[in-house]
Amino acid sequence: MVKWLAFKAEWCKKQGTKEAEIIAVKIFDVVGKITDRFKCAQKAKVFVEFVVHEEVENPHFGVAIFREDGIYCYGPNTLFDGYRIKKLKKGQSWFSIEYKSLNLMPGEYRLSVAIWDKKEFLAYSYHPGFYKIKILGENKNGQLFNLPYQWKLQHHQMLSTANIEELDLSFLENQWDKILSSEDIEIASMQLLGNKEDLRDSFETGQDMEVRIKIKNKRDWLNEYLWFGIYREDK
Repeated sequence: MVKWLAFKAEWCKKQGTKEAEIIAVKIFDVVGKITDRFKCAQKAKVFVEFVVHEEVENPHFGVAIFREDGIYCYGPNTLFDGYRIKKLKKGQSWFSIEYKSLNLMPGEYRLSVAIWDKKEFLAYSYHPGFYKIKILGENKNGQLFNLPYQWKLQHHQMLSTANIEELDLSFLENQWDKILSSEDIEIASMQLLGNKEDLRDSFETGQDMEVRIKIKNKRDWLNEYLWFGIYREDK
């Protein structure tokens, strides 16, 4: 299975060897109410109850989010985050993960929940695509995330806001590594900067990034807008 695209035929089919077994999953909103509907950037908590039938050593827990079409969005687990769980003893227990800001774009999503062995080779209990959530609103361009951002413009330029009901990005399909330009407005350069204004092409998760774009224009701007998009390498 390619990690970036879920094998949807497995969704809603419980898997695992059952030394430890997930018995209930609840999803809470910011006020502690069980729900499957959220606003973009709202806080959410996934609470997982499980029972250990036989002791297991060095397990780890994971919760992954997939878009309804199978696109992989986000999937932290205790192993990647550096938490070491030496042993699960027999009996009932729980784990939870809290999203401080659920920055998914509007749409329908699936959660996969798992208890894995040390190397994520063997699943003690795995519920792929079992739990549905919906981010309310419209997403007309198929975007994945709503990242916090701030626009800045050189002082002698005017920056204003406008309500664009729908931005048609279809003409950008199959345009990778191509430069589209006009005679009177041209992107001269683009730089990626870290929080110390250092040039770089790699960033850590959660790190600030500034995109600095220089534009050559032979006429005044008139009702133009600047668009910047981030795509994963596999599109």
